Amino acid sequence: MSTKLHQFYASFGSGTYIFSNGKPAIFIGGVYRTAIQSEIDELNKEISLNHPHLYVKKGEEVIDAEDLDPISVLKKRHFAEFMAQQQAAHKNPGRDMGNNIPSEVAVAGNTIAAPDLMEVVNKANALGKTAGIKVSIPSKGGITGMATTSTISDTASESNGAAVSSVK
Repeated sequence: MSTKLHQFYASFGSGTYIFSNGKPAIFIGGVYRTAIQSEIDELNKEISLNHPHLYVKKGEEVIDAEDLDPISVLKKRHFAEFMAQQQAAHKNPGRDMGNNIPSEVAVAGNTIAAPDLMEVVNKANALGKTAGIKVSIPSKGGITGMATTSTISDTASESNGAAVSSVK
């Protein structure tokens, strides 16, 4: 938690005010900040008695000690701007960031893709009926095409071990 400082101003610029206990309040650039309650009370009393040189500015009576550090102020400002941008982007319905639903990822040589491969084989067989082509999956993997008649003219092997045959 940050310290709250009471801020007092002096019309004489830089100078010193001596408290009743003998401690000096050193005004630098016409400003003195303190969190000590006895000093706050005494300076407020002097101001209420119309001290000719001491005053407070409305709205600047109390400040946060972190606001004195310019780097901290910049960090706060930039973080607030960043959060505003994130909130605006989050509320934008046209921003599709996908979803977080886990799905199976099939990498080469992985058997997770077998159900999807069977779907492809079934579709290929359905399309290949008219051309006399049948596609099957051997036990070691890969796709092989086999003709339904005894005349095979052409066999092409691909890098994944699949062979496609056609009938003449």
